[in-house]
Amino acid sequence: MEFIFFQEGITASIIPILTLIEYKPESIVGCILMGENRPKELPPNWFIYAESSENPASSLLREAEQGEELGLLDVFLIVKEPDSLLQITVLVAIGCCNINCSGEGGRGGRTILSLLAKHNIRTSPAEVIRPVYKYRNVDKLHQEAKKIFFKAFNKICRYWLPEAWEVEPFIY
Repeated sequence: MEFIFFQEGITASIIPILTLIEYKPESIVGCILMGENRPKELPPNWFIYAESSENPASSLLREAEQGEELGLLDVFLIVKEPDSLLQITVLVAIGCCNINCSGEGGRGGRTILSLLAKHNIRTSPAEVIRPVYKYRNVDKLHQEAKKIFFKAFNKICRYWLPEAWEVEPFIY
């Protein structure tokens, strides 16, 4: 699994992610969202519980339209390389958007949710404590982001990967 990290904290970093969702949704395995309002706390219930809906991105978008806020949003877009089963790339935008907390960042967060919902992309609002990214060393930041990503991904990969491969999971 390859990771491509965009510059953290810059809303424009989500442009490649938005572009792939809009123009190549068939190549997307899913999207894991990690949110935070207060450091070292789980995201709010409205964020976490959206995962149980049929279209979590649509549910999150409805909450945003009703004024719910999320101070930071990390986006992990999981993309399957064409003509492969296991070549997966994760596009990562850390703290590049939010939900209703700032102008440009808020628009970015709502746009991500809108496109995920529009294309019915598998979306997981992760029930994890988002790490406090206070590293001057970019490698440490990336290692911490991967660690927390795998914590969320391991819960959903057994469902998402067979769906992305368009096969029924083999049950033993």
